[in-house]
Amino acid sequence: RPARARMFSVMRSIRGSVASEPSRPRAQLSVPPAKTKLVGEHSEVGENVGDHVALFFGGRAVGAVVRTKERVKPIYVSQGHRVGLGQSIRIALSCCRGYRIPEPVRQAHLLVNRMRRLSLC
Repeated sequence: RPARARMFSVMRSIRGSVASEPSRPRAQLSVPPAKTKLVGEHSEVGENVGDHVALFFGGRAVGAVVRTKERVKPIYVSQGHRVGLGQSIRIALSCCRGYRIPEPVRQAHLLVNRMRRLSLC
């Protein structure tokens, strides 16, 4: 990967998502979930919904690996803007509504895919 992409990956995993920084009002909370691990190591996550383990990078915990649905891959959650890691995990779990990824991320993904299909027709 290019150096810039590696830098973004490390920054995101250590300090939370930087992609929404310029547009997010300062009073709002931000919880950055991810479907894939960018950096770090972790132990095996339990099979039950809500099970989570710490994600380590450079000798320190930078996030958590969270099981949001049984029999599917976990998601990766890090601390967000004005939100600690524990609260980020609780928010992500409360937003999943039976799917693997939190509902706001899922709805954005569905919208983008609809727009792609319309532009290709």
